[in-house]
Amino acid sequence: MAVLENEHKSDNLRFDHEKLASKLHELQMEDDEDLESHKKTREDGNPFTPEIDELDRRIIKLNKEKEQSDELNKKVHLVFD
Repeated sequence: MAVLENEHKSDNLRFDHEKLASKLHELQMEDDEDLESHKKTREDGNPFTPEIDELDRRIIKLNKEKEQSDELNKKVHLVFD
């Protein structure tokens, strides 16, 4: 009798495991889809477009150039002082 009960519990656990594994897989797939949709938006929630990406890269480049110009300006002022 105890063996029969243990086999029944084992079958139930196996069934639950398969059902939960399937549910986990579905949730992971939904999570992947959410991550993909998140990549299509910027941090501020606005939609991502290639034009915005290009402008962001240009802003970064111009900021670096400005920093380099500021450093050069400081060096020139040191020489003249």
